[in-house]
Amino acid sequence: HGVGQVMFQASIWTGVLFVVGIALNDRPHAIWVVVASIIGMLVANYHVAAGMQTIDPERLIPRSQADTVTLGLFGYNATLVAIALYLTRRSLVGPLMGILLSVPLTEFVPRLGLPALTAPFVLAAWIVRGFYWLESRFFEKPAAPAA
Repeated sequence: HGVGQVMFQASIWTGVLFVVGIALNDRPHAIWVVVASIIGMLVANYHVAAGMQTIDPERLIPRSQADTVTLGLFGYNATLVAIALYLTRRSLVGPLMGILLSVPLTEFVPRLGLPALTAPFVLAAWIVRGFYWLESRFFEKPAAPAA
């Protein structure tokens, strides 16, 4: 459902069709999409207790946390950030960091009274891009001396 939620379609078949379309274009992207959606769901589901209520990230109404996870509302930001960061730098670390950041941000943004929509994706991507910048700034390899 997380992949289908990227286009606001809470249907597993929509998600399957999106994954197939992405795979026809680029298999690594399709793998990231599926992995990100699964990780987003697992991370969001990790701390869910029976009857736990949360704020719906889209509608800002109270909803069961389990229902929110089942609808894929934690998977779509994870999916978006994984692709964006993988396109920026082909590595495992950046997309995984973005996925792991997107889930708590998806929970946090509605607590501010704002619909989450894609804000967690944007925030997670900028945070990881900030780490990329810090890495290049402070851990850049020195240039080889001229012969």
